[in-house]
Formats: sequence, C-alpha cells, structure tokens
Amino acid sequence: MKENHEAGLKKGGWKWKILALLLIIAIGGSIYLYYWYQDTNRLRQQAQTVIKKAETYDALKSKIKTEYDRCQVFISQQEGSFGNFEYCKGYTNWYKTTNLN
Repeated sequence: MKENHEAGLKKGGWKWKILALLLIIAIGGSIYLYYWYQDTNRLRQQAQTVIKKAETYDALKSKIKTEYDRCQVFISQQEGSFGNFEYCKGYTNWYKTTNLN
C-alpha cells in the first residue's frame, strides 16, 4: 500500500499529473479573468462616454428646440426688426431641414 502511495507522488505518477493539470487550469483561469476584467473596464468606460455624449446631445437638442419655439412666436407676432425676422426665418427653415423635431 505504501508503494502505491509513493508511486503516485513520483514525478511521473498520476497524482503529480493531476496537480500539474489543476495548476495549469488555475493559471489559465486567472489569465482569462484578468483579460475579462480589463475588457469589462474598457467597455464600462466606453459606455460612460456614450452616456455623456447622449446627455450633451439631449441638452443641445432642447436648446435648439427652445430657440425654434422663440422664433416661431417672433414670426407669428410680425413685430421686431427685419434682421431678427430674417434670422428666425432662416433658423426655422434650418430646423425643419435637419429633422430635429
């Protein structure tokens, strides 16, 4: 019985092979987890950048819509200077052609 135990611990024995295999699996798993973590962080940073851009776009779109509404009111009142009227007329045309509504 002691001989079987000693045979398993020898360098070519089956226990040594199992330990080597487990070590290789552990190292491989660690490498995979490291790259997975790095990739996840990269994707998270990209997502945060896209969210910031979307928030900026929404704010800009809101300001453009507010200016369009102001120009619509200005044009409908038919009051004010000719320069403001031409600006608002051009702005409303631009707004309609850019499909922001």
